[in-house]
Amino acid sequence: EASAGGGAARRGARAAGAEKKGWLIWFLQDVLGLNFQLTTTFTAADGTTSSSNYASSTSSGRRTSVGRSSRVSVDGEGRRVEVREMMKDGNSIKERYVNGELAARWVNGEQTAVGG
Repeated sequence: EASAGGGAARRGARAAGAEKKGWLIWFLQDVLGLNFQLTTTFTAADGTTSSSNYASSTSSGRRTSVGRSSRVSVDGEGRRVEVREMMKDGNSIKERYVNGELAARWVNGEQTAVGG
């Protein structure tokens, strides 16, 4: 009876892990132990391009996952605007570039100073 409860607890933990990451990433990482990179790109009719990248790797027994996305568009003044978002080491980072130059940065929702 105790082992049946333990099995249920393990299944619940697996389900929670799969829900948090998405079942495919959970399966590839936690079940199969694979390192991988997944990239998607989308171009809208107005020329705006969106790209997402997720990479998973293991080094010295420590698993690292980095998720990134970027959107590129042209604003009303004809400037190329790129917004990059990523999760790294538990921090949410968002950067805005205008014509290739860093214009603004947020770490965990707090705007930080940009050198210039």
